Amino acid sequence: MKTNSTKLIFNVLAISVAVICLLSLIVLITTLYAFGYRIHISDWPPIQQVLPNQYLAAAAKSISKLGPVGDYFGGLLNPIVAIGALVGLYLSLNVQRDTLKATRDGLRLQLDQDHFFTLLGNREAAISNISLNKTTPTIVSYRGREVVREVLAFIDIQAASTPTKNLARIHKKYSAFEEFEPQALQRRVSIFTLLYTGDANLPTEKIILSHFRTTYDTDNLEDILGHIFRSTYQVLKFIYETASFDDKKKADLTNYLRAQISEAEFAAFALTALTKIGAKSRAIAIALDLYEDRLQSLTSAEGIPLYFNVQSQLNRKFAEYAGYPVIQKLESDLILKDKIKKIRIPRFIKPKRPNARI
Repeated sequence: MKTNSTKLIFNVLAISVAVICLLSLIVLITTLYAFGYRIHISDWPPIQQVLPNQYLAAAAKSISKLGPVGDYFGGLLNPIVAIGALVGLYLSLNVQRDTLKATRDGLRLQLDQDHFFTLLGNREAAISNISLNKTTPTIVSYRGREVVREVLAFIDIQAASTPTKNLARIHKKYSAFEEFEPQALQRRVSIFTLLYTGDANLPTEKIILSHFRTTYDTDNLEDILGHIFRSTYQVLKFIYETASFDDKKKADLTNYLRAQISEAEFAAFALTALTKIGAKSRAIAIALDLYEDRLQSLTSAEGIPLYFNVQSQLNRKFAEYAGYPVIQKLESDLILKDKIKKIRIPRFIKPKRPNARI
């Protein structure tokens, strides 16, 4: 916008200077004829037809009187030309500055995008390298996203057989909510937190943690999945806080990240985000609408979308309170959706059946 206005000013000034010079030239020529200026053209037929020879002869004698006229126009045009040159220099410097700024911004955007895809690649490599060995009843090795699915399956089994009241301590200590709806989600979050932190004091908690440690060759989930959750949060934070990304670019890059995350990863990331440990992860996921329409078909993720739905006023307030207001593009989309919902659509009038008779 600034470059266009600068070009417009430059064009207007250039045209103004040209018009002034042209008018000055016309006045000069008129004055020269008025004083009868002669430059060895008295023999030209057109001149002889316009002016008589006596007038030209007399005008030739008055050439000495044109000195002040020349000084006048010289004094008039020289400042105009000098000012025009300075204005042109100033405008050219502005154009160069805007061009350099646009080039610099373009390079910064490209570097930031390259850094984003580097972070995305590092996250994908980290997921591919995780492993988990199941030791009982048979030895089975899991790698990559299979680990996440196996962990969720273990949590689902334990949540189905454990009463909610037996997990009240771990829930009260680590959960970000007083209670979850449905209660099955509350049990999943509590068991996930228990396995992630290894904090077991009550008998039921010790039984679940002991069963996990005897079933798999690890002490807690933090050793296996902790760096994956932190990596995902850092990618989201980079998207949100990078100054060279506008809201549309942030939404596009979030789509890239979303395409790399499986349903099991979404569910596992949500379980840690619903605890006090991962509260910021939930806030930034809401701000960028990471979950969008995900986890609609995964049985073990029942109830999770409710806590990440960007259309919820409570979720948006939570994200803003945590320091991550919903990006403007999403706010605009939500306003547009509300307006569309308020439009009254007339009932569809079913057409009459055509007459079957010919």
